[in-house]
Amino acid sequence: HINMYYFCFILACDLVIFTIKSWKLHVLVVQRGVEPYHWMRCLPWGFVSENEDCETCAHRVLYKETSLYCRYLQLSSVQSQPHRDPRWRNVSIVYYTIISSENITPQEGNNQLWAMFMPLDILPQLWFDHEHIIKNSFEQLKKDLQWSDTIRYFLPKHFPLALLKEVCQIIYRRSFEKRNFNKFIKYRFKIIKTKYKERWVN
Repeated sequence: HINMYYFCFILACDLVIFTIKSWKLHVLVVQRGVEPYHWMRCLPWGFVSENEDCETCAHRVLYKETSLYCRYLQLSSVQSQPHRDPRWRNVSIVYYTIISSENITPQEGNNQLWAMFMPLDILPQLWFDHEHIIKNSFEQLKKDLQWSDTIRYFLPKHFPLALLKEVCQIIYRRSFEKRNFNKFIKYRFKIIKTKYKERWVN
């Protein structure tokens, strides 16, 4: 016979939404308009409903809180520290997504005062552990770019190769020598050259 102690916890999803604006990496931040924690700034988040999985919840929260859709959603981390939420035991599944700056006009949801993209380097103070979540997701993003074509979601459908290089330099915060960069692209990404610009092979 094994004595076991069971306790209840709340399952939530947090979203880190990256884009590039004015040649800087930005993250979407919202400001709560309802209690508790009225006026606090945070990431878009929400509780997982009884009849949905975590990824479905993440898509729902993204649209409900910001009126945005995403084509790409990546699991970033699981935050389960016992006291991360002072109200109750809260375990959060964290996803990050990338949205091209071509078509982004975030709108505040029903529980938000505003939603806007803010530069990663000068974010305001955020509630709970959301600053830690953003830092972890940024590191995960850089790792994912090493082996996948995730970076494509920062770009329009057709783009000059120079723009791809600029995006890489913004994310990695370093310059790339042209010859080495072209070699890096050649063996990792499926890109074809059109008459004036390059585009990804889907």
